Amino acid sequence: MEWFRTWLLGIMSAALIVSMVYALVPKGTMRSIAQFTGGLVLMIVILHPLLQFDPSSWKLQYQDISAQIDEQIAVYKEDHQEELCAIIEEETAAYISDKGSELGIDCHPIVTARLRDGVPCPDEVTLDTDWNAVLARCIAKELDIPAENQHWQGSN
Repeated sequence: MEWFRTWLLGIMSAALIVSMVYALVPKGTMRSIAQFTGGLVLMIVILHPLLQFDPSSWKLQYQDISAQIDEQIAVYKEDHQEELCAIIEEETAAYISDKGSELGIDCHPIVTARLRDGVPCPDEVTLDTDWNAVLARCIAKELDIPAENQHWQGSN
């Protein structure tokens, strides 16, 4: 932003000097030459940043910024997946608990979600109750958590 302030200050300074020259030059041919010359000076001052423009520096900056954006997207994606895993674990546990209540089973499941093809899915469940065949089938069928990933802490 410093370059913008310097550029703007240069334009204002050039305009002030050209205005003073116009005021000092008498009318006639000299004034028209002074106006033409003053116009060129102002145009050069205004276009000066374009004359110093180096496209290769912008490309490098773009590549740096693009790399930073990609890194930030990866961080957000990872954070989002962790949050999504936590939500899926909570909601799946609540579903199992509700299903158990329907069957007359008081349980407090703990669900672990894992990524499958980049998507978090419930993978494992630990229940604090005795094994129940109906609930075990519901968990396997409806939530795709196989029997080997169902851990029942009660006696069989």
